[in-house]
Amino acid sequence: MLRRAIESCIKQTKACEVVVVDEASTDDTPNVVSQYPGVVYIRNAQALGHSGAANKGINAAHGDWIKPVDDDDWLASNCISSLDEAVSIALARGRNPVIVSGRSVNVDEHEAVLGETRQLDPGLVCLPSRQLLEMMMIEQAPIGTPVQVGHSRAAAIACGGWNVDRKISLQYGDETEFWIKLAALGDAVFLPDIVSYRTIWDQGTAASSAHSKRFSGNMHLKKLIAQSLNISIEPAVQGFVALHWGLVALKDKKVSESLPLLGKALLQPSAFKLFMDQRKMRQVKPLLEHL
Repeated sequence: MLRRAIESCIKQTKACEVVVVDEASTDDTPNVVSQYPGVVYIRNAQALGHSGAANKGINAAHGDWIKPVDDDDWLASNCISSLDEAVSIALARGRNPVIVSGRSVNVDEHEAVLGETRQLDPGLVCLPSRQLLEMMMIEQAPIGTPVQVGHSRAAAIACGGWNVDRKISLQYGDETEFWIKLAALGDAVFLPDIVSYRTIWDQGTAASSAHSKRFSGNMHLKKLIAQSLNISIEPAVQGFVALHWGLVALKDKKVSESLPLLGKALLQPSAFKLFMDQRKMRQVKPLLEHL
């Protein structure tokens, strides 16, 4: 899969620098990377974790924009050119993009298609920082996982990069925490193009994780958004998050975990309106008129 990921970067229609950060692997990674002259190879003496490895790659890169790719994912051949064009259009219209996100095809480990990620609008959209954060509060801004996203290198450094000090209890959401930090510094551009392919592994491990822990981790992210907006987090938001994870637990047949979360939601009737608002999606203004 590493070979596939590297080759997808090398074969871009717009040339880019390729940096591979090796998390002290014990497999054949050094030999695989050596077969691709020109690829920048960084091997960590000891594993730094996903956030530490991402920061090392950002610091080593020379480009103005970073396109993260995990080793089990890969890029569409037009990924870099599509993201670059979207950013150029936003800049030409006087915007301050620090994040650009396309759409991804989700596949299993055998590359069978499972579905596609949603899009914000049929056309090209640029959300200003505050609106972006407000939409992230109720999961309306589909920034997505790292393979969908590109970001400004300067903004990443300015915000301190990925958080290497996250509590071990916060098992999920490290990329979302990074997007929140970036969103405080500028705009996000969304384009409808498929730019990447993401491998979805067996969901057994994720489904077995305590939904109460997922709720706590999600609330941690909402508090970070509230801090960036300089507002107090609304009780309705807590109810909205509880409702989401309560329904997920119910779907996963974890009734004993579902009931306390749904109980929290019932204490906040306005959470149900947020839940319906989130599903409707709000209207956003396109950067370009639809053709």
